Parts: sequence; C-alpha cells; structure tokens
Amino acid sequence: MKHADECPRDEAAGPRGTPNPEDLPLRESFGRELRSLRLGRGLSIRRLAKLARIDAAHLSRIEHGQLLPPPPAAIARLAVALQIDPEDLNALAWRLPEDVSSSVFRRPQLMMRLVRAAGQYGDDQLDRICRALERMDLRS
Repeated sequence: MKHADECPRDEAAGPRGTPNPEDLPLRESFGRELRSLRLGRGLSIRRLAKLARIDAAHLSRIEHGQLLPPPPAAIARLAVALQIDPEDLNALAWRLPEDVSSSVFRRPQLMMRLVRAAGQYGDDQLDRICRALERMDLRS
C-alpha cells in the first residue's frame, strides 16, 4: 500500500540503488528505534503500515536499516499511529520540524550564531534560557 509521498527507493542511494554507507548510522538508529516503538505498542509491521498508510515491505526495510527514514508526511502518520509526538520521531530521523527550519532559513546568520552560542551551555541552562525567552514581552 504505497502512498504518494513515500520514496520508492532510498533517495541517498549510491549506484544502482545501493544504500550509501555514510547513511548507515542514521538508517540503523532510526530503524531500531522505530521497531522498538512499534513493538512497545504491540503492533505488527503490517498493522503499523496500514495505520500509517505505508507499504509494509518498505516499512520493514526502514526498520532493518536498509532505507533512510521516510519523508516528513510519512513520519507524521507513523507518529500518529504510534501515539507519539511527531517531533520526537522527526528528531530520531535527524530532521527539524518545518517551523524550526523555516525560522532558520529566514535568518540563517543570526540563527547559526544563536545555535553556536547555545552549544556552550548544559541542558538545565538552556532550559532556563528558553523559559526566559518565552516570558519576554516582545511588545516593549
């Protein structure tokens, strides 16, 4: 059961559709986590594929690290079927949510500067910075 936005083959494939070895860590980690989430929900590959409107064979290849994570729309359907936040699944796929990427591309130099500056802080410090930014009154 293929869906319009599903990739028929690995987009980052090498010659004759062979997987790109450089993508192996992403393919394996995403597939392993996806399988763990699926099993944790007690779903078979066929059931998850049906719920997410993705071909079961394609889903199996993703879980086995043979393909890159699917496109964002398919990830969103998988997240709904797995009852998890789509942002969590996007993070596993090493993808930024659309609103974040559009913010970065609207002001790339400033956002790169912000990300680089944030790299020096720990999680607790970043959380406090985020909360402070969220409380700022932007009207003043």
